[in-house]
Amino acid sequence: MSENRPVTHQKLIKKLVWREWLEAILVALLVAGALRVFVVEPLRIPTASMVPALEPGDFVLAWKSAYGLRLPFGMEPFAARSPRRGDVVVFRHPQDDSLSLIKRVVGLEGDRIAIRDGLLSINEQVVTAAGGAEIIGDTTHWVRSRSGRDEADFFGPVVVPPGHVFVLGDNRGESEDSRFWGAVPLRQIEGRAFVVWFSVQHGPGAERSIRWERILSPIP
Repeated sequence: MSENRPVTHQKLIKKLVWREWLEAILVALLVAGALRVFVVEPLRIPTASMVPALEPGDFVLAWKSAYGLRLPFGMEPFAARSPRRGDVVVFRHPQDDSLSLIKRVVGLEGDRIAIRDGLLSINEQVVTAAGGAEIIGDTTHWVRSRSGRDEADFFGPVVVPPGHVFVLGDNRGESEDSRFWGAVPLRQIEGRAFVVWFSVQHGPGAERSIRWERILSPIP
């Protein structure tokens, strides 16, 4: 019997070690899941709709609680607050709840939005300056349009309905946004994108390489 005791003791130690590892992994997964649901979410930018602020191949972080604490089961956010004009937001597509998008808020409820010859106006005030800079709220960012006139250069005017925001991509000629599927309900907004935490060269024929200059750059 005495010969079996060391073997039994070793098995017990191994069992306890494995149990501690499994508990640590489970706790880490639960914490990571909670952070993603309630605090911050990583996203990859797959298209050029937000160029030049965001490039294809950028990886961004979005505050999930920027507009109130997100609650499960479709409940209204706790301490909910509306986005500001100029915020870059992550939201569920108004016509396809399984699809997440990222665009810039340009209009709040009651705002009158129009685009004439590529120039955006909010409540009859043109906000697009010469050279493509836009000053909306507290943000200044650059927009890009196709050379020559395009149907995307003319829109509206429309009034943003209650409980909604109007969003546009900064790359106006390459973005599907509120011009095509309407204003976004506030309940569809999941957070505010605030930083590019990683970036890789992306695109057909492009050599995969890290874009060091974009890492940890704030989103205007």
